[in-house]
Amino acid sequence: MTEAGFADRTIDYIESFVDSEFREIQHQYGGELMAFVEPMGEYVVGDNYLDLIQKLKKEDVKLSSVKITNIPRER
Repeated sequence: MTEAGFADRTIDYIESFVDSEFREIQHQYGGELMAFVEPMGEYVVGDNYLDLIQKLKKEDVKLSSVKITNIPRER
């Protein structure tokens, strides 16, 4: 089942992107939030939820077209 507004290929892309780039993403953005924007290939990072939402609104991104996840800090 696809998530709100996301095509199966988009979910697959997000999963493969995160799997292949996880260490680098975690190193660079650990402790932050990342929003993947439909269509594939774009993402926005913010320190917290409100910061991320403000950045998305500034870029005129429709909030229903994003999938937000937190990036765990490195141990």
